[in-house]
Amino acid sequence: MRERGEMAYNAASTAWIFVSHASADLVNVRRIRNYLESKGASPLLFHLMALTDPEEFWPIIEREIQARSFFLYCESPAAEASPWVQREREAVEAARRGHPKRVGRIRVDQPEIDQASLDEFLSKTRVFLSFAQQDRDAVAPFMDVLNTVGFSIAADLSNFTDFTPGDLVLQELQHAAAEGWVVAFLSDASLQNRWVQREISYAMALGAKFVPVLLDRIELPPLLARLQTIDGFSQPATAPAELAKVLLSRL
Repeated sequence: MRERGEMAYNAASTAWIFVSHASADLVNVRRIRNYLESKGASPLLFHLMALTDPEEFWPIIEREIQARSFFLYCESPAAEASPWVQREREAVEAARRGHPKRVGRIRVDQPEIDQASLDEFLSKTRVFLSFAQQDRDAVAPFMDVLNTVGFSIAADLSNFTDFTPGDLVLQELQHAAAEGWVVAFLSDASLQNRWVQREISYAMALGAKFVPVLLDRIELPPLLARLQTIDGFSQPATAPAELAKVLLSRL
């Protein structure tokens, strides 16, 4: 059993970020990579000296672009002049026409890393999931899809009985409410769960970007009745992908 205040994350819940950059900027780009990794993200940098023919490598890059949802453009004169970088970004923009994707930009030709901009970009990858333990199996497909898309997920936090301002749980909820998303899975069990109700009330009080997902045919509390919901009860097969699409398109 977990101790109070212990955070429980899905092992695959890191934020996967495709980093588009010019080879000439690699030293500074590695500093960006190191900072992102220090924040728990998984940046993807492609710089393979063994491949001298770009066309040999391009199909892999193109497939990665199609598969990823979060992109960070490292801006510099070298990037602007690089045909390879421009090709990558044209592919990203083409992919965005079919599926929602999020793009951030950071200058890498400056003496200092703009950590505030990186933090703001990372915040768009975060999702806090609130649910009752009885609904774990119903929530699992949603977590799987969000992991696959590349979101960083904080979840499995509904076992606690206390609500102390210093708890790591509360801190994570504060971060998600201020910067990322809060998703509440609503069911008969969660509406009776004191911790879930506290999470919902606190997130709403903070003005969180909030999405309710219905797991049962229930009457929504007045606090949530005005919000657009994801129907995970009558549409369980398509609801996880719909949630991911909503989170990506509304950010």
